[in-house]
Amino acid sequence: KLLGTGLEISKSITVDDTGLHHLGKNGYCTHIGNEFFAYFESTDRKSRINFLKILLRKDARHQINGYSIDYYRNQKVSAEKLALLKRSRGKKFKNKAEWEKYLQILGIKDDYHIRKATEGALLGQLLKSEMNPALIIVSHWPCDLAV
Repeated sequence: KLLGTGLEISKSITVDDTGLHHLGKNGYCTHIGNEFFAYFESTDRKSRINFLKILLRKDARHQINGYSIDYYRNQKVSAEKLALLKRSRGKKFKNKAEWEKYLQILGIKDDYHIRKATEGALLGQLLKSEMNPALIIVSHWPCDLAV
């Protein structure tokens, strides 16, 4: 609830990840916040996909829409894969399994394009239904989520 409210009322947020090692395993603590709120979540990975899933607050549905297509263009997804994803505009997926099956059907099988397609579809879901698309995200690592 805190993160959702913070994202709704904020014009900008900062995000930072701190690595940790505990009981022989690596982990990360992600901070999202600004002068009005601070949200922390511990996870086992650090990536754009992980960050987007945190912002979606466990509702990691996927959606291909204009935000997704703009992201794919900005990320310089290959013309062939971009054309496949553009034809998929308007599609929504309830969960990771549905999404991954669809990528296989499209023939998107290499790690790079799976990662970029997933980032864009999560971003599409996030900006369409959860968050102000004009929100400024300040990050110490290249987040590059602008659309």
